[in-house]
Amino acid sequence: MLVEVKTDHNIPATEDWIHDVQAEVAGRLARFEARITRVDVFLSDVNGAKAGIDKRCVMEAHVAGLQPLAVNEEAVLLGEAIAGAAQKLERMIAKHVEKRGDRKGAPSFSGDAETEMT
Repeated sequence: MLVEVKTDHNIPATEDWIHDVQAEVAGRLARFEARITRVDVFLSDVNGAKAGIDKRCVMEAHVAGLQPLAVNEEAVLLGEAIAGAAQKLERMIAKHVEKRGDRKGAPSFSGDAETEMT
């Protein structure tokens, strides 16, 4: 799974910091790793130098067999926004995967939904 992190001009990002964000997202979504091709993480500071709830994290996951799934989280601290968005994305992916009938994020062996034998 590829995790790409993009920031606006208000957020200084070092390679180590980007690596930490990638590790957090990959860790949260690890159970769906076989199904996710890419996760895009967009980080922005909405108000610039002003204080308040102005850190935004938008995550978009590209999951095999599904349209891209996106979530948004805003918080006072960037770390809170990232963690909140990752948690929302995990729940959203789980919901869509379960709706399709797949268990634990893995496709069925037959490729078909399980049928009940009578």
